Amino acid sequence: MQAVLLVTATVLSFVLATHSDASAGQIVFADWSKCPPSPEAWCETAKPSPWTNVEKESFQKRFSELERDSSIKGVISDAITDGYGKVVKFQFGFNRDIVAGKPVYSLRQMASAWVLDAPRGIYVSQRFVDVGFQDEFSKFAVERQKLLHELFHVSDRKHKYSERPSFRSATDIVLSPMVLSDCDRARSAMLRLGG
Repeated sequence: MQAVLLVTATVLSFVLATHSDASAGQIVFADWSKCPPSPEAWCETAKPSPWTNVEKESFQKRFSELERDSSIKGVISDAITDGYGKVVKFQFGFNRDIVAGKPVYSLRQMASAWVLDAPRGIYVSQRFVDVGFQDEFSKFAVERQKLLHELFHVSDRKHKYSERPSFRSATDIVLSPMVLSDCDRARSAMLRLGG
C-alpha cells in the first residue's frame, strides 16, 4: 500500500503542474441492456448491470468527495471533458490473459474498476459499488484510491505523463527503496479486504 500511495503522490505532482482549478462537471450513470459490438468478449464476461438509485447516490457521494479536493480537480475535469464521465456498472470485474495469441477473459470476483477508450468511460463492478473498505494500517479509503487511480490513467492518456523522462526518474526514485515482496504482501492484504 505504501508503494501505491507513493506512486499516486508522484503522479499527482506531475498532474498538478499542468492543471487549472476548472470545474469538473457531472458524471453520468449509464445502464447497458446489452454489450456493444466488440471484437473482445470482456463485456459478456463482466455482464452489464443496471444502477439502482441508492447505488447512484452512493457513487456520486464518493465522486463528489474527490471533486471537493482542489488538488485533483484537473484530473476529474480531464475525465469528464474528454468523455470519460460516463460510469457503467457490471456484475463482475474480469481478468484478461493472452492464450495462444488471443485474449481470454475470466471472472474477477474482487472489487474492480477500469477505464476503456472504446467506448470511453469508467467501468465498475458490483462489488466495487457495494464494498467500501479502508487500508487496515492507514485507514485510507481504498475505493477512493482506486477510483482516483483510474482517473489518473485518463489524465495520463491526455498528457502522456508516464512517457516523460522526468516522470520515470521520479517513479524510479520513489520505488527504488521498495521491496517487491513487501508490496506483494500489502497488495494481497488489500485485496483480501476488498474481496
